[in-house]
Amino acid sequence: MIASQVRALVADKRITVRLCDPDQEPSDAQNVDLLVIDLHTWDAPQSEALAKLVERWRRAKPGLSVWAFGPHVDTALLDAARSAGCDLVVPRSRLLSSLRKSLSDERGGDPPEPDNRRST
Repeated sequence: MIASQVRALVADKRITVRLCDPDQEPSDAQNVDLLVIDLHTWDAPQSEALAKLVERWRRAKPGLSVWAFGPHVDTALLDAARSAGCDLVVPRSRLLSSLRKSLSDERGGDPPEPDNRRST
């Protein structure tokens, strides 16, 4: 479900986002603008494996922006992604808002979408 939400957010933008599995090779890295790693697909905190994945993709496309997201309760996994060199590591609940903000910033600071939650 998160993949379809990410695709919907970038559908009319000029960027290509790739949601990456742990063993995915960067065969088309030159066509990718943002690599997003779903940490929930990893069995355990594996900093070394994550670092190798990030390194492979960045070797294929230097300067590639790499984000990772995962369960907020799995701090060891989130820390492993930070240690692996991911540019942004967020809990799953913040991925879409972070992407929305990044896209807004790149467009020149368009106002963010309204927050429809009620405050009490």
